Amino acid sequence: MWVLHQAPGTGTAFDQNSGYVKLLDELEPQPEDTRILKTSHNAFTATNLAQQLQQRGITKLRICGIRTEQCVETTTCLASDMGFEVELIIDATATHPLPLANGTGFVPAEQVIERTAAALSGRFATITTVNNVLLQ
Repeated sequence: MWVLHQAPGTGTAFDQNSGYVKLLDELEPQPEDTRILKTSHNAFTATNLAQQLQQRGITKLRICGIRTEQCVETTTCLASDMGFEVELIIDATATHPLPLANGTGFVPAEQVIERTAAALSGRFATITTVNNVLLQ
């Protein structure tokens, strides 16, 4: 399943009219793949994702995506709370440096990703890599 974030009517890059709410050209979804448009930070709150997964008997999820500490992390936590077995493919996530709350600098993207992996590991998800998934 492919989940895309949208913010209709905002005039931002996440507005469907911007042309940016789409899969990257390098990705190759299959015709039978489901696309879900979300409007909240996670993929469950404002969508029917949980129902679609349950109807298909899916109990294990592999999660990856953009904004590691935001969309990916909140989706992972909710999926775990809903009873799904979750693998987070950490090297298939991305984010950008985050400004410190006191305005004195930034947390590098690599550290943001490492922090997310540490926070989720063993609590909400098993942390894995693309190579590990491909070898299975």
